[in-house]
Amino acid sequence: MTPIRQIERRLFPCPEVDTGEYPADPMLMDENSKIWSSLRTLDGRIRYINPFVGVTEEYEEYLDLYVYNPTSKEVSRFVIVPGLRMKAEEEDRFLAMLHQKGICFQYLGESPMDVLMNCFLEWHLSQDEQPDIVLEHAYFASHRSGAREILFKAGLFNLACEVEKIPCYNLLGTNPETIIDCGLPLKFLRILGKYGANKFYTQESIERCKEVYKKYSGYFGKNISNGQWQYLEELLPGGIFEGEKFNRTLFNRMLDYDTCVKQILHGYKEYLNWREQFPFLKKRKLPDWHEALRLNRLLNGIDGNLGKNEGLNRLIQNRKREGGYEYQNERYSIIMPADVFTFHVESAGQENCVLDYMEKHADGDTTILFLRKNEKPIFPYVTVRVEQNKVVEAKATFNIEVSDEVAEFLEEYEQWLQTKKKENPNDLHNIRPARLPRGKAEAAS
Repeated sequence: MTPIRQIERRLFPCPEVDTGEYPADPMLMDENSKIWSSLRTLDGRIRYINPFVGVTEEYEEYLDLYVYNPTSKEVSRFVIVPGLRMKAEEEDRFLAMLHQKGICFQYLGESPMDVLMNCFLEWHLSQDEQPDIVLEHAYFASHRSGAREILFKAGLFNLACEVEKIPCYNLLGTNPETIIDCGLPLKFLRILGKYGANKFYTQESIERCKEVYKKYSGYFGKNISNGQWQYLEELLPGGIFEGEKFNRTLFNRMLDYDTCVKQILHGYKEYLNWREQFPFLKKRKLPDWHEALRLNRLLNGIDGNLGKNEGLNRLIQNRKREGGYEYQNERYSIIMPADVFTFHVESAGQENCVLDYMEKHADGDTTILFLRKNEKPIFPYVTVRVEQNKVVEAKATFNIEVSDEVAEFLEEYEQWLQTKKKENPNDLHNIRPARLPRGKAEAAS
């Protein structure tokens, strides 16, 4: 028993339960009974519990627990009686069993949680609690136990379970705010209590909590996810969003995330960095996480189908140097991609399948061109494919058809290509380049 619990037992004296006064079910105490036999082939690390609500002769209800350990083939029994605490040794065994985790309710019919919540309303159990926490909650809420009783009944079960790890824990506190004596209100304790007590384990993290509350409490509703909380923390000094303004859209997006939060926030940080480099991305709404990840991969040039970026780069650069395809009038320009990266930027900006044509372009089997507005030369606008000096395909963003004005420009461009072909029949861009093995092509370049 920890020193703190020893002190708690002295500070809050309470009668102890005599388990022998509550007859055990002989079938459930027999490890060979049919009730437990089906569990012998299951995961030996899990302790299965049959919880029952017993009734005394005075019609007082109590919780009767039968715990089966498939590894040792032993059955343990614990009784939780309202108004009574377990004896010290029995309490130690009970809590040690819970803290090993791997607890699973075994039952037929109505859910044990429903039964317990209906029979013991004063314990304030919650459907959000795991079986091991439910039983610890039930025990400390069943009798006069001080701070843990108050925290459990206030719905702060994650904080109550780990209260001894909290440096500002005041075991003489009479309400949650004075028990977790860090100067934070109950509303805030409830928010953090929903996804763990780890934020209260060190004085440094507690200070960060207070700073977040001071700066951003106005954004808190009834609920805040782990993802939202972590985003707010990352806005503080030392966080990945340090120095940036609060982003309401990203904050709302993180409501859907409680796990893998660090990875998701780093992914969004990378995407927002790309948006600063490529303003055309700013025109879009902030994508969901999976779309942001896909765009990051595209812009990083690490698409799963590309293992030959260096060789492709050289071939694409060679085609750019050969020239012969670029054209401009007073409104629009046609440019040739300079390297693999520009293909990825085009794909990310246009949401199209231009990457499928990258190797064909590099080998000279087709020609991919980018159409731009002169006043916005870095903004992807139309992706064009040319073969035999004819425009065979042109698509705007999301593969939609081009406008009439763009179609007229492309007709003008195609006429220019045809004229150039007649005037310069030996121009490099009219000759399909000889196909070399990728290694020889690199050496030649």
